[in-house]
Amino acid sequence: MTSWLADETAHAAALDVALRYAAWAAHAGGRAAHRGGVLFRAPRKLDFGKLVPLAAETRDGVTA
Repeated sequence: MTSWLADETAHAAALDVALRYAAWAAHAGGRAAHRGGVLFRAPRKLDFGKLVPLAAETRDGVTA
């Protein structure tokens, strides 16, 4: 597919089909067809405060 991008005018029809398929797979009925894959899945939102487990510890009367 990267060879298509080297000469976009010669591969315009194939690029259009690929673009339309990607849009279908990411938004419409393609979600069911690609349920097990990761290519057309939107990233999930991350809670950056919960990426690393935190624990409080008290030493010499100071909580850290």
